[in-house]
Amino acid sequence: MDLQAWLDEIAQQIEIRKRSEPDLYQTQVFPPVPSETLDTLIELVGPAFPKQLEAFYRVCGGLDLGSFYNCYFILRPRKLAELQKESEYWPRAIEGSIAGPILPFGFDIAGQLFALRLGASEQALFLPTNLIEDHVYYEDVLKIKAVADDFFGFLDRLLEDVKAYNRNDEDWVYMNDIF
Repeated sequence: MDLQAWLDEIAQQIEIRKRSEPDLYQTQVFPPVPSETLDTLIELVGPAFPKQLEAFYRVCGGLDLGSFYNCYFILRPRKLAELQKESEYWPRAIEGSIAGPILPFGFDIAGQLFALRLGASEQALFLPTNLIEDHVYYEDVLKIKAVADDFFGFLDRLLEDVKAYNRNDEDWVYMNDIF
């Protein structure tokens, strides 16, 4: 994936949104962070750290797309490291129809998470609000949904959601729609 082309396209979509809504909520594409910050996160997660997420963080320090649909946020590496290290309510694994280790990397305005499976599959998942206990997310009534085969697929899908929102596509099913 050409990440710079993707970032240019997201910036273009943000500008389209700003033209239609001048008092737009602060929407940001954060600049890359120093290598040491990213290296700290990678070391914390270990060798299973997704290579596509690493490539993204090398060119972009996170996203705040708070003015699109249910809002989309890709965490900044420093914040992700803090949550991974210190928060007892930050999941590191999932139990349910899909099980195993995960790395949450983003969320929406309702606090629902986007995560990557770690290991053989780096599938991007949407985790609706459910119980998190002892760093494990438990699937319940609201089901885990695979939204892409990998992080780059997630970025493609995110861009499509943003475009659909800009064109007011009422029939579009967003990746963080629960039902």
